[in-house]
Amino acid sequence: MSWDEAELKFAEAFTGYESRPGQRALGLAAEKALSSGAHLIAQAPCGTGKSFVAQVSGVDHAFAEKAPVILATATKSLQDQYIRDCEALTKIYVDFKFALLKGRSNYVCVAKLEENPATEIDLELVRAAIREPEASGDLDRLGLALSSRDRGLLSTTSDECPGKKECPFGDVCLTERAKNKASEAQLVITNHSLLVLDAELKNMSEGSGLLPEYSGVIVDEAHELSEYATNILGGEITERSIANLAADVASFVDDDVLRLKTIASLDKFFAALASKLPPVQTRENTTLLTPDMIVDVEEFLIPMTRCFTEMSAAVKAKSIHGDDQAAQKRKRLAKRITSLKGKLLDVVTKDFAELVRWVERESKTDRAGNTYSYAALKYAPLSVAADLKAKIWDLVPAVLMSATVAIGGDFAFQQEQLGLLGSQTFDCESPFDFTTQARTYIPTDDLAKVGEMAELIKAADGRTLALFTSWKGLNEAYALVAPVVQQMGHRVLKQGQMPPRMLAQAFADDEHSVLFGVKSFMTGLDIQGDSLRLVIIDKLPFPVPSDVVFKARAELIDAQARNKWVDGAFPKLSIPMMALTLLQAHGRLIRSMDDRGLVAIMDSRMCPAKKDGKAIAKSYGMKIVKALPNAPILTSLPEAVSYLHSLEGASV
Repeated sequence: MSWDEAELKFAEAFTGYESRPGQRALGLAAEKALSSGAHLIAQAPCGTGKSFVAQVSGVDHAFAEKAPVILATATKSLQDQYIRDCEALTKIYVDFKFALLKGRSNYVCVAKLEENPATEIDLELVRAAIREPEASGDLDRLGLALSSRDRGLLSTTSDECPGKKECPFGDVCLTERAKNKASEAQLVITNHSLLVLDAELKNMSEGSGLLPEYSGVIVDEAHELSEYATNILGGEITERSIANLAADVASFVDDDVLRLKTIASLDKFFAALASKLPPVQTRENTTLLTPDMIVDVEEFLIPMTRCFTEMSAAVKAKSIHGDDQAAQKRKRLAKRITSLKGKLLDVVTKDFAELVRWVERESKTDRAGNTYSYAALKYAPLSVAADLKAKIWDLVPAVLMSATVAIGGDFAFQQEQLGLLGSQTFDCESPFDFTTQARTYIPTDDLAKVGEMAELIKAADGRTLALFTSWKGLNEAYALVAPVVQQMGHRVLKQGQMPPRMLAQAFADDEHSVLFGVKSFMTGLDIQGDSLRLVIIDKLPFPVPSDVVFKARAELIDAQARNKWVDGAFPKLSIPMMALTLLQAHGRLIRSMDDRGLVAIMDSRMCPAKKDGKAIAKSYGMKIVKALPNAPILTSLPEAVSYLHSLEGASV
């Protein structure tokens, strides 16, 4: 079914459906890319109708190729939307099937369940729930309140699962059941992390992936894919993770001497790592590991690797006398030992041009209320582009969509980050009229920033999302502005008071409330209607220079640059990252045809005005202004306040 045919079906099936030029153009571009085996990166603002475009083009390609198409998103809320839309699509497609697929740790592990794990959860209720013929085994759908510990006891991970063939419960494995169901579907809805993890697992061992073999990929919220891939291809190793493994091995083989020996080696290795950290009194909690530092700790690594070898031998030599449960436990322990040892050796031996590694001081409070700190060894790839290209894009066609993947029509940054240089691009016009629906306020100086925030919030009568690039900035503004808002009789919400979803819902439900949040609220938040009239961004959201992964990437770019101000890290990495985040933050305001309001970017580096005859904005600031939605720019506070007052009782 072509996009044109689908639109006719939509008109018949859905009351009030109207064709949208932007959606139609995007649908035709996605359809063409998949059918021709090409890759497409598409910028499609909120309101375009990306969901149906993704599904129609994906379903058609899946039917044509007789193999599923993977539809990956970054958030659960968008997954839920896709599931609802897929249910609607069953009205127009014959024999259309879709499935939701999660990572292995989200499903009950039958093998672990049969070992009667030490949990307060009623295991008979769990067993009854998974006996149902259509039971998914999804831990979130058991109807039980599960702690993170309970989830760990009832599920398994890729690091310990021996695989279907090696597990006596492979034929009734609930993860395999979900995977089989997905293989029969045309659309498999999952998340960015599982898409990348599946590709990595298949690359390491044929057939060990979590997703079925697929014929194409569609990625929504594509601006977040690089970060998710970095997290999946990176990781951490802690003293506790190895100590827990040693304890489990000691319990299995009934030999505490081996555990004590491992702990002794652990203490020396992590003490050597911790010695590289700054003093506890300083604000810095991380140290980027250099090749010289790795050489310093290598002498402590050798005893550690011997302990892994001894644990492996002890587990293998354990006599189990036909005990199926013990045999299964042995396989899981063997897999954990191999996996953790491999990660440790990779972190130490991999090329520094490929992997950045660092030591981080973390703290934890135990059940008794005692807080202690420990060192964690962390690592991440310097770039995910080559991995994504070799393990996904080189194998199947793909369509990547987001409201922000281009800066002023330029897709080069995201193409390079994602390993899609040379891909097709498509920039869809916004369905919203920003010239009538919104204004952007940029002050000519930053001297009275917090005072201006208060004036703007008063003019908007609350209804404000205030976004900050740091907790320090948030707390300082909150201390001064919150009393003003409370004096107005309005509720003040602050990130950290409750889980993000609950906070967003509370803000949406209370029309005149004000929400203070940090960068995590600059993306994904979807508030429509009169609850949001004003978005405040305290300053340009540049990446944090002290972030070790960013720092390592920036240093590599600068080392290769001819002129760091032309092709160095600032123009090639910092500015594009900042611009895309800023565009996301700006996009929180106008989410529907009826939305109206003002975005205040409280950073004079963006100001397009002149002062004393001289341009105020930085050169990059002017470029970013041109990349913003075409809402008229205001540069004086009275203008901004007057505009907000004019919205009362007005209609678009």
